[in-house]
Amino acid sequence: MEIIQKRFSNRAAFGFGEARLAYTISDASGSRSFTIEYGYIPTDVGELEERAPWLRDAGIFLGALGLLLTGVQLALGQPPAALVWLPIGILALVAYRVLRARFTVIPTEMGRIFVLKDARHDEVMDQLDRRRMAQWRQWYAEVDLDNDPDSEMDKFDWLRERNVISEAEYQEAMKAIALHHDLEPESVGDDPLVH
Repeated sequence: MEIIQKRFSNRAAFGFGEARLAYTISDASGSRSFTIEYGYIPTDVGELEERAPWLRDAGIFLGALGLLLTGVQLALGQPPAALVWLPIGILALVAYRVLRARFTVIPTEMGRIFVLKDARHDEVMDQLDRRRMAQWRQWYAEVDLDNDPDSEMDKFDWLRERNVISEAEYQEAMKAIALHHDLEPESVGDDPLVH
């Protein structure tokens, strides 16, 4: 499955494979690509808003130029023909305010993933969340009875907090850990075990 997002010179491509995301981002300055397993994509995200600063600069310049030339023309007793630059400058400033690209930014070890806030934003984020959770489940949801019981209980606390496993699965894992390591049921987990 592939989702492509575009806005102005920004283009993001998300290739959703079985176990890995193939990601490419490109803009006017170049492009960058990498692949990453879903389980290594963090849940913490940031936001970024990108604008075209040249529009702001052009608006200020053209507006000031229009005012300056109009002032000179009026001082010389000429009709203010240069006043035409003022509305063009104002239009450039309005375009600067309106034309922007907003992103959700996900920092990973391979690089940042930029998800454009457009009509497909939620679909991309949902795919990432769903596939991350499935991979975490595949990697961690089995009880490792050879592991240190405290580490194993911490792992299942972590899985439950992120809704990777259900409460019933959590209780079942805690019970298996307690039985295998001869632990008191009250000392395992933060909830009473289901019997």
